[in-house]
Amino acid sequence: MLMFRPDGLQEAQTADSVLMVRPVGFAFNDETAATNSFMRAAAAPDLTSRALAEFEGLVRRLDDAGVHVTVLEEQREPDALFPNNWVSFHADGSMVLYPMAAVSRRAERAPERVRALLERCGYIVNDIVDLTEHESHGRYLEGTGSLVLDRAGRHAFASLGPRTDTRALAHFANWRN
Repeated sequence: MLMFRPDGLQEAQTADSVLMVRPVGFAFNDETAATNSFMRAAAAPDLTSRALAEFEGLVRRLDDAGVHVTVLEEQREPDALFPNNWVSFHADGSMVLYPMAAVSRRAERAPERVRALLERCGYIVNDIVDLTEHESHGRYLEGTGSLVLDRAGRHAFASLGPRTDTRALAHFANWRN
């Protein structure tokens, strides 16, 4: 999650903390399924309870492994458990907001709520970098759903497609440099 290094040292490649969203509104999303080949409609009536059980198990395992988990509660949107698509956190204390292709997913963005949660947990958010202006131009960059970040080497890798636009990617790259 947030890897603020007040000593100015290089950003670590991996984090010892994660932000997870409790999947209380877990459901199939017809809008996002059109551009996500991994999505399949599930017929299981207990899908949300199964997702919650898996979530709790993962939180326990991460905690047992020494990874600090910060949980954002009460998100009701179907894909809200994937905050990596709309937000990322960086060693300089920046929180980056990304342009989302699916209109239904944009409702998940809650930067002030996340910032308040992080600050209550002792993290520092120095700046919010907002790339969402690209949505009004039909350009998207869905966070680490679109990007693979080499944090230590300060490189971003992306596969271009309907959720990854070169101009939005350039905006991200220019912010980082």
